[in-house]
Amino acid sequence: RTIRFPPKMEQPLRDAQAMSGLQIAASAPPEHCSHLTRHHTEGVDLVQGGLVELGVPPGLARVVAEDDRRIGLRMYLLDNSGSTSASDGTRLQDVGGNRFCIQRCTRWEEICLLAEDHARWNLRVGTPCEFVLLNSIGRTPGSPMVEGRDCVRIDRSNGLEEEQLQRLRNMLGSNGPRGVTPIAERLDDIQIRIQAGVSDLAQRAQMVFLTIVTDGMP
Repeated sequence: RTIRFPPKMEQPLRDAQAMSGLQIAASAPPEHCSHLTRHHTEGVDLVQGGLVELGVPPGLARVVAEDDRRIGLRMYLLDNSGSTSASDGTRLQDVGGNRFCIQRCTRWEEICLLAEDHARWNLRVGTPCEFVLLNSIGRTPGSPMVEGRDCVRIDRSNGLEEEQLQRLRNMLGSNGPRGVTPIAERLDDIQIRIQAGVSDLAQRAQMVFLTIVTDGMP
């Protein structure tokens, strides 16, 4: 399920905060995971070309490339609650000769594969992205996020791409299925982060694009 947060939503967010009783004292993101906007966007033709290299049809690649210019950050909220240990997930396995087969895996393994695929795609087109765990070992309610433990930001401007991907793999490998499904709590954190940065988003005409990767209904 995907939720878009348009840039001009400062007042609606404040209204929602007042109605729900949310407080601004939310857990703060680590430094590398604090920026919601980006200063540099790639040209539409360059992004389209990168997507076509990944196998995206040219027409669809063009639409995605044009839409990408309005996205300051893609966020992925990854559900690693206990139910994702179920072994009814699926993955596509390349068997060579331009052929693929479907293999069984756990739901969490499927989520991890999705996360790494999207990290690679966003690196290719130059869109900053951030992966946030629903449950991470060592994080207590209300405590600030820690880069590498609770979230990983993937951004071409942050250095060597393979090192960033390895940090994502390390976080996912250290946090298997566990606990309950505190999606509402994590969405509260994200909402308050966006509220704090809504002026910058509006100034740059950008938005945050949130994808919730879960095996349940949020």
